[in-house]
Amino acid sequence: MSYAIAVDTGKHYTKTLSYKDQGYIKQRFRTLMQEGTHFSGVEVSGDTYRVEFEDKQYLIGSMCSELNADYASASKHSLTHKLAVYTSIALMLEKLSVDRVGIPQVAVALNTPLHIFKNEKLKAAYHEFILNDQKPISLRVNGQAWVFRINQLVLLPESLGPIYYHLNEYRNSRVTVIDIGSMNASFSTFDRLIPKIDSMVISNLGVNLLRGHVQETLSTQFGTTITLDESEAILREQVYSINGTVMPDSQPIIRDLMTNHVRDIINYGRSQGLSFTTPVFCGGGSLLLKDAILAQYPYAQIDDNGSYSNVMSYWKLLEARGLTSHV
Repeated sequence: MSYAIAVDTGKHYTKTLSYKDQGYIKQRFRTLMQEGTHFSGVEVSGDTYRVEFEDKQYLIGSMCSELNADYASASKHSLTHKLAVYTSIALMLEKLSVDRVGIPQVAVALNTPLHIFKNEKLKAAYHEFILNDQKPISLRVNGQAWVFRINQLVLLPESLGPIYYHLNEYRNSRVTVIDIGSMNASFSTFDRLIPKIDSMVISNLGVNLLRGHVQETLSTQFGTTITLDESEAILREQVYSINGTVMPDSQPIIRDLMTNHVRDIINYGRSQGLSFTTPVFCGGGSLLLKDAILAQYPYAQIDDNGSYSNVMSYWKLLEARGLTSHV
């Protein structure tokens, strides 16, 4: 039996989408991983999973510290991202009620950083890395054994946004998509659904850079030490508290930092010759920065699907290739 799954494994969240019983199935978990051998007695919960792969144990998900986030490189050519992809496939196969008889064949659409997507050699290397040398992929997720084979792997660029699942809306338009992720902000211009290769550029202006600015600025302002985990919560809540007491002065500081970050993203795009006559923002960062974006660019479109924006377009491209015929 063959199945189709779209995967977008970002530095912050890994998102997955498939289809069952006339409806989409979505799931996501934090792309945080650490070795789990020394935590064998810990009971995992929420979106955290104990994964066994090639005789080693790992924890993947939100129970891991932000210190385990893979922000060292823009590449996805890492064990963290490989296991995130494999784990997301196994979890989706479970949601699809796949019997563990034989070896399921899986067609996968997978996100690819723009600098890899445009480089034939890097793209081929990443393709082989994920395919696992064409061998069946075997792992355990929370003690449940899974074996599957990726028989079709379609590498797709980031920053597709809602273009291909809202075909009619963009069919006769020229728009620039700004995909704000955790590590990067990626740009692509589409002219009547056709991506313009020269417009595919990537910057390091992801939310993680903003998180660092928030951490540094508030630490200096209030004379405290703020951890990575705390900065994640501060940015999400847009206010800083000390020992449970809200610091009202922190709110305008955080708001200004967010405004400046949006300005930096747009200025970078303009420096690359991009036009923002019709900007379309997507990615989890676009929802986080929604107020700051609309305050400066009230005509901007912000995709409400946020972090699922790319993966929904990936699914439509799998459909266009005839790889979802089992649905």
